[in-house]
Amino acid sequence: MNDHLRTVIVAPMTTGSHPARFRIPVTFQGKPGLIALDQIAPSTASGSSSEWGPCERPR
Repeated sequence: MNDHLRTVIVAPMTTGSHPARFRIPVTFQGKPGLIALDQIAPSTASGSSSEWGPCERPR
């Protein structure tokens, strides 16, 4: 399905924020941080020129 959509949802990752119910803890490229779901935004799929890679949710 993702191959056919022209819009993706983008949520920024921050390393200097405080935890909250709407901020998901993750590790990306070895750095712990939070996904800021309170700042999601739509973007065109063609606007993203590269893949950043997977992130891991800490246990």
